[in-house]
Amino acid sequence: MPFDFYLKIQIDLSIFGKLKNLIFWTFNLIILLLSTVSILSTYALSRGIQKSLKILFDHVKHNSKISKKTGVIEIDQLIDRYDSLIKQLNEQLEEKEKFTGLLSKEISQKNKLQKRLEKLALTDELTGVYNRYAALKILSAYLKTNRFKITICYFDIDHFKLINDSIGHSAGDNLLKFVVEVVKRCVRKSDKIARIGGDEFLIVFPNSSEKEVKFIMERVNSSLNNEKPDEFKSFEISISYGLIELEPNSSLDIDDILKIADKRMYQNKRSKKK
Repeated sequence: MPFDFYLKIQIDLSIFGKLKNLIFWTFNLIILLLSTVSILSTYALSRGIQKSLKILFDHVKHNSKISKKTGVIEIDQLIDRYDSLIKQLNEQLEEKEKFTGLLSKEISQKNKLQKRLEKLALTDELTGVYNRYAALKILSAYLKTNRFKITICYFDIDHFKLINDSIGHSAGDNLLKFVVEVVKRCVRKSDKIARIGGDEFLIVFPNSSEKEVKFIMERVNSSLNNEKPDEFKSFEISISYGLIELEPNSSLDIDDILKIADKRMYQNKRSKKK
């Protein structure tokens, strides 16, 4: 083989070897670039999804409507569904609040009505003091505790029938209210006044002796005459009363107490006629 031909072949093969290396490295570089682009694209997409999911979860956490869209169809559909559920929930909560408000108002009105009915059941309509039923309950409660001394006062208005028949039932009602107002000013807040019926009244004096209560009732009598309204100027206004002092653990029952107090009241009334 001629020398110049052999040299030519060597030169051509060396060029081919260089070209082969160039193609190899070019191919590797393309693969590297494509891998880099793929990794970056995947990272960017995952960051976008993460950001979208964060928006969704943040809004779910705060229980509010989501107005911001993410651009990802599946997530945006989930957002729309979530917004629809939140809207329904808010509507239900509003209805519940309205119902709760109405129910609370009804309960409040019912409680007020019940308290008023209870008060009416224990109150004398004309004078505003306790009625007979309430008086017996109060007296029974004191007797059950048996912890301290009490004094019971039973009284009526002298010449009430005469006054009532002379100047009318309306004047009789005014006299009852006048006597009650005077008694209220003379007794303590802890003392319980009750109208037993007609012109008869009962007062429970806790932690009081018979002597102390007698002083109070005499002051009532004095005030009745000094303060009487003009329509009663021609009448002497006074009360007759009977007292009974009860020590703790008294063996007397309510009927015994009322009988003794009533008897002493009439003794007081007869003593004025002598």
